[in-house]
Amino acid sequence: SLVAGDTASFTQAYDTKNAGTGKTLTATGAVSDGNSGNNYAITFVPNPSGVITPRPLTVSAATDTKVYDATTASGGVPAITSGTLAGTDTASFTQAYSNKDAGTGKTLNAAGSVNDGNAGNNYALVFISNTTGVITAAPLTVTADNKTRPENTPNPPFTATFSAFQPGDSASSLGGTLVFATPATPASAAGLYPITPSGVT
Repeated sequence: SLVAGDTASFTQAYDTKNAGTGKTLTATGAVSDGNSGNNYAITFVPNPSGVITPRPLTVSAATDTKVYDATTASGGVPAITSGTLAGTDTASFTQAYSNKDAGTGKTLNAAGSVNDGNAGNNYALVFISNTTGVITAAPLTVTADNKTRPENTPNPPFTATFSAFQPGDSASSLGGTLVFATPATPASAAGLYPITPSGVT
């Protein structure tokens, strides 16, 4: 025990900053005795039962709107909505749509990790989805191809050209059946007649 009039100042520290159990706590400090502490033979005993729990961090996906591009990519950046990063730790979060299809009320899911020197294990991450995403339909142009025939003959088979398909999509991705309408009949006089495509969705 301390002699009357002497005082002590002791602190302790974990052996590492990383979350985990069985962490070693080491005590340090000194006695103020008017003799630089030399009146005491101090023995510091480590404690191996320290616990550092992961720091809670909630990350929420952000609202985003984009034009259909055949991918689930999102340009939105998730935000930390509860908790903070400690010290010099940094984070990298991204988000993506749950599917690539056009629509409203789309789910956006956040993902990512924290760079904490411990493979992110110093944080208990909770990712919150956002259900207000929007993917608008991409414009697609269907243009009837020009056709030529002699008078008094049947119309040739009509075809069309599609422009602005997104990667991986093609005419086979569309619903419905492509049909064509024209006022030209075998009895029509020579001239120019419109060909109007329709029917696909």
